[in-house]
Amino acid sequence: MRVIYLPQTHPMCMVEVDLDVKGDGSTLEPLQLLVGGRIELVETPDYDVWINEEGLLHEQFHVNMTASALCGSLLVGPAVVTRAGPNGTTRGVTDRDLKRFRLTFESLGIVKSAKEAVDLVS
Repeated sequence: MRVIYLPQTHPMCMVEVDLDVKGDGSTLEPLQLLVGGRIELVETPDYDVWINEEGLLHEQFHVNMTASALCGSLLVGPAVVTRAGPNGTTRGVTDRDLKRFRLTFESLGIVKSAKEAVDLVS
């Protein structure tokens, strides 16, 4: 499942992540790993944005400008963007979503190159 990973210190990178590591459809543990702890859902009209539920309590977390702009509220720490499926299931982002994000961020001059994105999460 593809997700868009929005680190707190870099404008954006897109990372494909297998959120079904146990093979049971559960995405809880992989999302927790990506956001650094317990997850909280921030819903937007188009996307689900997952953040660390206790992010404001962590001194190492900073304002995530990209996630904050996407959600229209102040968010801290890394964030993960997914789509909502039927009955509250989590779905990956589409090719169209990836293109939309890339074009938007490129127009703002804040997209990191693919190599920088890989280096960031390695």
